[in-house]
Order: sequence, then structure tokens, then C-alpha cells
Amino acid sequence: MARIALIKCSLPRSFNLVISPPLGIMYLASALRRKNHEVKIIDYRLHPGWLDRLQEELRLFSPEIVGLSSLTQEANSIAEIAAVAKKTPGVKFIIAGGAHPSAHARQILKDPNIDVVVLGEGEVTVPELIECLEAGKSIQEIAGIAGKTAGKIVENAPRPYVENLDRVPFPAWDLIDLKSYSSRRRFGYLPRRKYMSIMTSRGCPFSCIYCHKLFGKMFRPRSPGNVLAEMEELSDRYGMREFEIDDDVFNFEIPRAQEILERIEAKAWGVKLAFPNGLRGDRLNYEILGKFKSAGTYLLAMAVETVSPRLQKLIGKNLDLERVRQSAEDCRRLKITTLGFFMLGFPTETPEEARATVEWAVKSKFDFASFTMMVPYGGTRLWKSLEETGRISELPDFIDLDYHRSRYNLSEVPDRELFNLQRWAYWKFYIGRIFAFVFRGLLFKIDWENGIRNFSRAFFIKKRGFLK
Repeated sequence: MARIALIKCSLPRSFNLVISPPLGIMYLASALRRKNHEVKIIDYRLHPGWLDRLQEELRLFSPEIVGLSSLTQEANSIAEIAAVAKKTPGVKFIIAGGAHPSAHARQILKDPNIDVVVLGEGEVTVPELIECLEAGKSIQEIAGIAGKTAGKIVENAPRPYVENLDRVPFPAWDLIDLKSYSSRRRFGYLPRRKYMSIMTSRGCPFSCIYCHKLFGKMFRPRSPGNVLAEMEELSDRYGMREFEIDDDVFNFEIPRAQEILERIEAKAWGVKLAFPNGLRGDRLNYEILGKFKSAGTYLLAMAVETVSPRLQKLIGKNLDLERVRQSAEDCRRLKITTLGFFMLGFPTETPEEARATVEWAVKSKFDFASFTMMVPYGGTRLWKSLEETGRISELPDFIDLDYHRSRYNLSEVPDRELFNLQRWAYWKFYIGRIFAFVFRGLLFKIDWENGIRNFSRAFFIKKRGFLK
């Protein structure tokens, strides 16, 4: 059996990192251990830039195979980590996977240190790949990978998505240091304390042009019983009392969402729940939100993006904005803290449409808001359309593809005006909530300093050079 090191890539140390448990490689580790492989997880985000430490950890573990997992913003670290891994004695094969390599397989495979890219989900593909490598068999027929054949980069047939997620083993929690994540800044203004991330489903059936398709466009839910079994094991083994639900759209199947929440309430665990990844705000009502509250929910996020009906249709979001507005008000009544996600800089967006989004956010009952720039990520419908029209002719510096630091302006709003509008949005939203969100932060233990950071960020950045 093989010794395999799975590494989560990282942004540079200069970024204020948001770090949560690396569920992708934790799931993969469990799938590999089911095949009796020995696995080590190294989260490079915990020590970004510490190549000497990474090299020492690899040397001590002596893996034969190294797997790298990366989001687009982390992509610049893939090459440096692969170079260190290739120099480690005993390493014979390097695999790259995750959202970014899946979208840019050919570019990643130009690196001589990387042998194969796994496209999409890896729980079935990677064990099959390693079995072929150990047996000395050809990997040319393995579905779901891209590799090199006779000096050429070749993408094999796609791998079907896992249909029954209940058959996927629970993540390898024992291979990470839980305490390391409880002290790190979390996504969505969540407090720094002991918690674990959970995904109760994969895939999103909606067609937003800016969203990845790593898990496909078909909603694949885990059964409520399987979700509760995972939570119970985390509670019994690790004393976990807070769970962060990171689904793309937890409330797509409303009866299933209700059953999970009702089962959690019936357990009387006294647990806390947070939904920071953007629930579908128009699939909520006061009754359903009451179940969220009864199950222990203290924070949830809703992705609004834009309040322009024209842009809602253009980007494929098609949100019922009145329903979202009411959901935010219902959460305020139920004392559930809310976070609204808004974007600026959509293709063809006018100054009037951008300002209308900011004004709507300010008037809403959201407790927190994030005003980011639209980002054209690889593998999305937006990226493809920009490629076809020649607006993106080569791969950018991936640091420019961060939601907060993005330099892309594809709107009709002049660069300076768009930049100032983002600054004004944070000022306008938070200046009227400064005492309220500090109070709510103290009362509900929300990490309100992140709100202060967003509020002040606009005044430390004096200008931004946009790319068209």
C-alpha cells in the first residue's frame, strides 16, 4: 500500500487568511484509508510560505505520492509546493486537484513537477489511479483525470459524480489538528472557537454564470440520517458542539432541510449552527427560519449579488428579491444574525444599477454585508464567454482573482467610480450599524471585528488599477 501526503495549498502570508478545515482532502483521505493506504494531511495555509517546514514534514513522512488541493486564489503556491515535493526522496508521483486544477488542467500540467490533474471529485478517481500506479498499469483509460502522453496533455473522459453520498466515508478528522482551526479567522464573521465544517449535499442546480461546477449542477443530498450520524460521531468523539454547514444550497430541498433541523432539535444537544456559505434567500420563510432557530442557528448568509432585475436574469441568479428582504426581516425578529453578499462590476452593469444595489443593502435588515467585485473564475460560464469575446486572452495573475482584491471591471461603471462605490458601500452600510453590530457581536459572540475590518478596508486602499 502507498504512503500519500495530501497538501492544502495557500495564499501568500500577506493575505489575511480565512481558514476552515480542508474538507476536500479530508474526504479523500478517508477514501484512501478505506483502501489501506497510509495518509498524512498537511494544511499549508496554517504556515504559508514556510517551505522549509513543509520540506521537513515531507521528508519525515517519506510519501511515494503527493496530492495538492487548490482554489484559484491559492494557485500561485502550487508550483512552489510541487517543486519541494519533487525534491523529496521517495516521491514518485504528484497529483493536483480541487477547483483550480479542475478548471485549468492544461495550464497546471505544463509544470514538469506535476504528473496528473484530477478533474472534479476525487474519492473514486484517486484510489483507482493509485491502484493502477502500484500495479504498473496504464492510466490512460482512467475517467476523471488529465495527464501527459508522449509529451502531449490529454484529458480523459469525465468521471460521473458520486450519486449516493451516504456511501462516502466521513472526513478524516483525526488527521488534522482541530485546535488550529478554532483559533483562526473564519468565513462569514463567525467566532473563533471549536467547530467543524459539514457538507450535507453537493451540487447546485441554479445557473449563476460566475459559479464553479466542481460538484456539478445536480443537487445531490445526503440523507438526514447520514448527516445526523456524522454530527453524533463528532459530538461523541470530539465533544463538538458547533457545526458550520458549507453546502452550496442547503435549503434547495425544503422538506429535507426541515427534517435535518427537526432531528437536530429533537436530539437536544444544545449545539450551535452557522450557515455562512449563502443560503437561497428566497427559499426561506418565517416558519422555516423558526426551525433554523430551534435547531441552534445563530448566523446565516444569503447571497443577493445585485438588485437589478435585468442583471439577475443576465447572471442566471433569478432571485425573488422581495422574498429575500422579508427573510432578512424575519431573521431579525428571530434574533438570527444575518450576512448579505453583494457584488459589483458585473458585465454591462450601469452606475445606476450598482448604486441601487448598495442602497438596497443599506435599507435592508442584514446585520453584516460584504461588497465584493465580480470575479471571472476559470471553468465558469462567465469565463468562457469572456474567452470567446477576447476579453480574457491569457491566464491572469490569480491573486487578482480574489473577491476583495479583484482588479477586474467588466461593468460600464468607470474604474474610479466603481472603486469609490465599493468604498462608499462599506461606509454607508456600517456607519449606521456601528453600535448595533458591536452589541450583536458581544451578545451573540459574532466576530464583529471582521465587520470593522471591512468598514476600514476601504480607507486604507487608496486606489486600484483595474483590468478590462
